[in-house]
Amino acid sequence: LYDERGGEGMGPVEATAKALGESLYDERGGRATGQLVIICGNNKKLKKRLQSIDWSPIPVQVRGFETNMEQWMGACDCIITKAGPGTIAEAMICGLPLLLNGYIAGQETGNVPFVVDNGVGKFCKDPSQIAKIVAEWFGPKAEELQRMSQNALKLARPDAVFKIVHDLDELARQKEDLPKFAMALA
Repeated sequence: LYDERGGEGMGPVEATAKALGESLYDERGGRATGQLVIICGNNKKLKKRLQSIDWSPIPVQVRGFETNMEQWMGACDCIITKAGPGTIAEAMICGLPLLLNGYIAGQETGNVPFVVDNGVGKFCKDPSQIAKIVAEWFGPKAEELQRMSQNALKLARPDAVFKIVHDLDELARQKEDLPKFAMALA
């Protein structure tokens, strides 16, 4: 499980992480049902607070700003994050189901229904409910997690950046030809 909140480590990270720490332990089986990676971004105070917590028996890694996000995502089964478009696109390329817990009004608002309506993830702001959803995904609702992973891979567009570059090149070429066209009309 991967918990990320943008470059600044925004949102209720600590409360969510603590709730997850409790929900990812199977008391009957006496074992952890998952592990947690928390990316705090540039939020050094949050990182220090989270590192001071005794997470046992849950394996937890608390990280700061990371430049190798694709490797962290590749090691996870799902991601908890705000509805940033870059993170959503990267998660879908990795086949990661998303649990969105917030969004920046205006620019990220439409990302929530995109994720939910396409069966790629869920939206929830409450840390205890987030923990419950994740515990179910790692237990009795494992098929739902797998289905969301498949949906994410179907929607993913790993070649999108190349298409954007191609389209920009085409636009630039059209702009170069525009003055020639205008002169021919004159």
